[in-house]
Amino acid sequence: MEVCKYLCESYPALTTAVDNSGGTVLQYCCSNGHMEVCKYLCESYPALTTAVDNDGRTVLHYSCGDGHMEVSKYLCESYPALTTAVDNSGGTVLQYCCSNGHMEVCKYLCESYPALTTAVDDDERTALHYSCAWGHMEVCKYLCESYPALTTAVTIYGVTVLHSSCIGGHMEVCKYLCESYPALTSAVYKSGCHCLHDIASSTSDVGLFTECETHVKQYLESTGSQYDITAILTNQGESVLDLAKERGTENNALYEYLVQLFGQQNH
Repeated sequence: MEVCKYLCESYPALTTAVDNSGGTVLQYCCSNGHMEVCKYLCESYPALTTAVDNDGRTVLHYSCGDGHMEVSKYLCESYPALTTAVDNSGGTVLQYCCSNGHMEVCKYLCESYPALTTAVDDDERTALHYSCAWGHMEVCKYLCESYPALTTAVTIYGVTVLHSSCIGGHMEVCKYLCESYPALTSAVYKSGCHCLHDIASSTSDVGLFTECETHVKQYLESTGSQYDITAILTNQGESVLDLAKERGTENNALYEYLVQLFGQQNH
């Protein structure tokens, strides 16, 4: 604080300086959770509170994204317009918080600013999409149980929260979603991709694939349908084996597993 105040007062031009990404001194301060410096800069140089970087991120995006509760709460209560600000892709402060798994800040934002729980970015991703995509189980479970409508939300491409977690290869979240919301295991997005396609194209994790496959099979059979892995195809007719092959065959345990599995199905 002492050094910061000295520089600000002795060299005032520094207070408006930005880095190559448009980041301000207040954004740096908020990103690291320095409450005393944050308050000093906000009160002494109020224009900094509305400044955004090149990606359209505000100081609140920074504090929420890095999980600094004290700074986030101060900014929300002192500058309420920041709570509805979005970045250049429509990303909200809650989405930033959820993408990094900050439970305390997430809960505060949800309870204090409930409109954020239904807000979507330009691709119509919800806060739950973000937490699932990055594998944050505690935040994911809280959002699912507190705001159940989020579990059926899809992006403009038809991507579900299960798809998001499968693409990221997050076993714990995938298992939770499959067990708690089994209908998600049959969902496909606009290209026809199924959650098993996502795993095959994004990971080489045999354990994740077999875990999700078990739930896919159970759900299909519970609806009176038969499970046939070779019949799960994208709109272009690609199987999970095709997508695993496209990802690369070298050191790809999942590809090797699927080759054997498809071979058994064909006999």
